[in-house]
Amino acid sequence: MKQIIFTTLITLFFLFSITGCGKTEQPENQQVPGAESPPESSLDVSGVVSEMMNSGGYTYVQINTGSKKVWAAVTQTKVEIGSTVGFREGMLMSNFKSETLDRTFDEIYFVQQLMKPKSSRKMPDMPTPGMQEQFSRGEEHSQSPDDVDMDFSKISVPSEGYSISEIFQKNNQLSGEMVIIRGKVVKFNAEIMGKNWLHIQDGTGKPGTDDITVTTSSVANLGDMVVVEGVLTLDKDFGFGYKYDLLIEDAKIVIE
Repeated sequence: MKQIIFTTLITLFFLFSITGCGKTEQPENQQVPGAESPPESSLDVSGVVSEMMNSGGYTYVQINTGSKKVWAAVTQTKVEIGSTVGFREGMLMSNFKSETLDRTFDEIYFVQQLMKPKSSRKMPDMPTPGMQEQFSRGEEHSQSPDDVDMDFSKISVPSEGYSISEIFQKNNQLSGEMVIIRGKVVKFNAEIMGKNWLHIQDGTGKPGTDDITVTTSSVANLGDMVVVEGVLTLDKDFGFGYKYDLLIEDAKIVIE
């Protein structure tokens, strides 16, 4: 009973503040609580953050659970797109309008906190010891495209997939989604942070939007025609200058 009363009070506090009925102080940015690190199965909702915005002292996150996308609101918290978060005992509101965002949410949960589950799929926020060495070693042993046929003229877009130029054009819409592309391997770096890194091109796009990086446990050779399926992540920064506007992570690779 006490928990129900507490949750109700928290929700009323959210409604009072977010709708602009009263002013609240701007809370300090806080990390998503990680001390608890509950099992993902114990959370009511968990998944990858595909969209995030701060407004009026609160953080709104869209969580892609793999089967649907769920909106949640919490007191302003530091959250990164591509990270895995979850929550318990959220209160669901329908057709809720946020005055500060001037936006109506069909459904949104008001929650006390976001948590990082133990099975978090998020890559390291900051470079771990030896990460720069791993990148450098991987680049030293990378394959180069010299003397490899890079004819992209016969590459077709896969069924239910996208061209690389379309991925760049629709990146905000596709962030956090499973995407499929077909292209040729133009660069390969092995065993960096336990993964292989491929650069894929399909002949579409212009310089800066014609090449996409993929992480995978699979192995491919330069010039291989491959179909790639993985989660699209935006603005991934590993530090030491290794930053990717777009990255397809943990991909399945099929060599054709």
